[in-house]
Amino acid sequence: MAHLRTALACHIYLITLYYERRSAMFPIVSEKYDFVIGVDTHAKKHVATAISNKGVVLDQREFRVLEKEFCKFIDWAKEITKNHLSGNQLLTPSSKLDRSSNKSDQSSNKPDQPNHHPSPQSNPQSSHLLFAIEGTSSYGETLTNLLLSRGLEVVEVKPPKLKSRGARGKTDQIDSELAALSVLRLPVSKLIIPRTGELRKNLRVLLSSRRSMVSQRTMNKNALIALLRGVDLGIDVRRALTLKQYQVIANWRVKKSDRHYDIKSEAKRLATSIIELSNNLDFNRQRLEVITIKLSPELLLEPGIGPVSLAQIICAYSHKGRIKSADAFVMLAGAAPIPASSGNTTRYRLNHYGDRQLNCSLTTIVISRIRTDQRTQEYVAKRTKEGLDIRDIKRSLKRYLARSLFKKLENCVNLA
Repeated sequence: MAHLRTALACHIYLITLYYERRSAMFPIVSEKYDFVIGVDTHAKKHVATAISNKGVVLDQREFRVLEKEFCKFIDWAKEITKNHLSGNQLLTPSSKLDRSSNKSDQSSNKPDQPNHHPSPQSNPQSSHLLFAIEGTSSYGETLTNLLLSRGLEVVEVKPPKLKSRGARGKTDQIDSELAALSVLRLPVSKLIIPRTGELRKNLRVLLSSRRSMVSQRTMNKNALIALLRGVDLGIDVRRALTLKQYQVIANWRVKKSDRHYDIKSEAKRLATSIIELSNNLDFNRQRLEVITIKLSPELLLEPGIGPVSLAQIICAYSHKGRIKSADAFVMLAGAAPIPASSGNTTRYRLNHYGDRQLNCSLTTIVISRIRTDQRTQEYVAKRTKEGLDIRDIKRSLKRYLARSLFKKLENCVNLA
């Protein structure tokens, strides 16, 4: 019986040790952090909720969007951490993991303190406080930058879905609490790290303006073509209009005595707008090229990669350490297939999630390489002989391209 008890004790010890080491290798937020502060951001005020790693609401605070108010908020957050840690009200996960190693020290130094309640400061590598902020690139950008400059840890959270609110309704206090609770059970490796850097912010603004201008120019072109097809104004619209034709329409001298005065005036306005938007897009492309050359000049030499596509890739990548691995970058781009297996059936489905602008950039690069790059053309011919459809081949190329780009971005000095 003694041998059986010894064997059973050893078995239980090994299982416990395995799960403790596994938890240390792949921690979730509630294991690594003692407190999470969720922040619901708005134009004039922010609302914050502090919770423990058990999900208990500790305090809530509302503060205005002013620098002095931000400083008071940071002091409030640190005060909560200090008070609860000094009061020994929480059993931190880091202390749980080190319980076996600290038993002897605690029993010798503090015999009156129970062994299962060690101090949370016993592990110097444990992190106590995490800020979960909505809109780190919009309303919460100023607060995010201030927290990062103070050396505090910040992650971005998405707004809560309608189902997650349930019957509680919607208030700023509820949203800030849900922001904190939403990250509590996530693996640390799955947290969304905010994008940083002044040049990257410039790229994001330029890309957003570019998408708006492209959309407006397309609408103007369609409106002009529809107008010219309805009324004969001497312009052949059986084919797409050229820049020279737009200039001819923009230079029309419209007189009030003309039969189609109103129609010609509208056509001239649309043509003028199209030319102006085209010039603005050219300048936008030049600015993107200047910034991308500063950040990653070697990637512009890759086949099929232009300044617009590279700017979108850099915006998604942001900086070293934001994305943990090449597989994570592929998933971010929406290029990784999602498992959809059941029973004896093993299959995958398309990934419609992730950064769709990044996915669009990868598609543009792949199409360009299929047309111009010899190695890509040889790969397409090989996979076609194997019976693959061109759409499946493009998806494979996008996955390969995403992994290749991630490795090269990791080695860029200017993106560190």
